[in-house]
Amino acid sequence: SRHGKQIIEGNANAYDIIVKDLEPPIIARFIRFIPVTDYFINVCMRVELYGCEWLDGLVSYNVAAGQQMVPPGGPVIYLNDSVYDGAIGSSMAEGLGQLTDGVTGQDDFIQSHEYNVWPGYDYIGWRNESFSNGYLEINFEFDRV
Repeated sequence: SRHGKQIIEGNANAYDIIVKDLEPPIIARFIRFIPVTDYFINVCMRVELYGCEWLDGLVSYNVAAGQQMVPPGGPVIYLNDSVYDGAIGSSMAEGLGQLTDGVTGQDDFIQSHEYNVWPGYDYIGWRNESFSNGYLEINFEFDRV
């Protein structure tokens, strides 16, 4: 999920094989599995990950990091790319994130599709005056044209 957490139900005994598709498909540099049980027993886990061919050709995008908005009397609104998987500093480089996750933000950018997240979570934003050249530059890298 966009929180980086998903509970996947496995088998109920040590003999059956369970195959689970991750929906939606994920693009990740790292994946962590933590076995969980409702019972007080030892938990064993075998995991195999199968990839699929990524046909879109998009490898990464580079852009200035999103900024914060502080409206008078309102909450701080974080307009950063919360799921970007590349290098993040004053700019974001060599990764993918919210600009390519297929999630459309709500009309009110303070609201979110997700629970327990900060205002602005679904959006990335910048101030016009933040760029000396007057515009934001976003570079998309593809593996082919």
